[in-house]
Amino acid sequence: MAAKPGESVNIEMISGPGSDAREGTRGAPPAGFGRWPRNILVLLSIGVAILFGWVAGLTYGVVEIDDRSNSRSHPWAGTVRHVWMQYGVDVPEGHGDAGSKYESLGAIHAGSGGWAEKASMPSARSDMQAVPYGDEGRIAIIGGKDSNSTVLSSVLSYDPLLDRFSEMAPLPGPRYRFGATHAPNGDVWVAGGLPSNDYNAQQMNSTAVYRAATNKWEPGPDLAVPRGDNCMATVGNTIYALGGWTTDYADVASVEALDLSEKDPAWKRVADMPAPRGDLLCRCSGDKFYVAGGYHDPEGEWKPSSFQDTLFEYDPATDSWATKASMGQARGDGGLIMTESGKLLMMGGEFHARNKFNQIPQHDVELYYPEHDIWVPKAPMPLARFRFASTQVGGEVFVFGGQLLCSTGWEGFAEDDCAKNALSSTEVFLDLDHPAVFLVTRAP
Repeated sequence: MAAKPGESVNIEMISGPGSDAREGTRGAPPAGFGRWPRNILVLLSIGVAILFGWVAGLTYGVVEIDDRSNSRSHPWAGTVRHVWMQYGVDVPEGHGDAGSKYESLGAIHAGSGGWAEKASMPSARSDMQAVPYGDEGRIAIIGGKDSNSTVLSSVLSYDPLLDRFSEMAPLPGPRYRFGATHAPNGDVWVAGGLPSNDYNAQQMNSTAVYRAATNKWEPGPDLAVPRGDNCMATVGNTIYALGGWTTDYADVASVEALDLSEKDPAWKRVADMPAPRGDLLCRCSGDKFYVAGGYHDPEGEWKPSSFQDTLFEYDPATDSWATKASMGQARGDGGLIMTESGKLLMMGGEFHARNKFNQIPQHDVELYYPEHDIWVPKAPMPLARFRFASTQVGGEVFVFGGQLLCSTGWEGFAEDDCAKNALSSTEVFLDLDHPAVFLVTRAP
């Protein structure tokens, strides 16, 4: 993308393919930042403009060596330090020959975003789910476990506008480590999980649905496979329950689908995931859904280092799976949400310490661009946590509760103290919806 000698080049940032620019919204502050002072946005804009100018100086002031003239107008021309800026990460057509190699230096907005504290929940809890419900932007924080290891049936309603919690109709029975998702009509579905913290407790096959219009829970059709530490996702009128551990803690790759448009919906088996996963995270984006991370030890030895960094994509139209770009960090029991623009934000989660011990919480946050199949690091969580609940409403990403660093007796430490380290705190992540602009260079 070099300029010809003597040629002036104007740089104009426009909406690229798949961007979220909409007619009539030009100049409006992005969603999720309505509470930030306008002058911060001005400073950010100035900073980005300066960066663009710097990159433009590297990019368009460079003329690559021409085999015919051997001319150059910049000492970096044709070297590994030749850097340019472009939308996406693919090499532009006609830029270099078939043997040329290029690499991305990262997104210009890597590390962006910020975290703020919000009102705490009335009490600490972990291993629950958070799902938007109804049509007024409220969030249900469902079930879980308290700091005494008591499994809960209680459900909290959180109002992001008022930053306030209140009680809502409880689950039909206690449940934790289950999957949950929303329906197109504002209802909330939960499936699987465990009914108690007892060592011999078995995974459940029952489901329940919260009817937002009546503020009541109803039983739903049973899953074909009992499962816990599973996840759920919604694509169109179909909800999915997948992965997790089934009875006696055997991790599974099976996936079930429930078509809510049917008169009498029943769970039906669809294509298995490429590999079994427990403690996995899943969310939809567009007409597909994605499964990220989780835990799976192929040898069945429960090694602490068996957390995964994989990302699988499921296409309901073809009932098929594809393996996509791996995350920057392996993890399970974190938070995965879909942003307003259809990207996937992964936060925190559980990892291991030097391949010896698990239940190590993380700060790491990264954003996935489905269009470009690439992860970009974002501002880390101030407080490392795992087994928390997360969701997105109105462009703001909320995380609730979870657990801090803890130890377990079966790892050679003292009594399991994870529940005692449960949190009641709430945090919100705020960021601009940045365009997918990357710095690219010629590889050595």
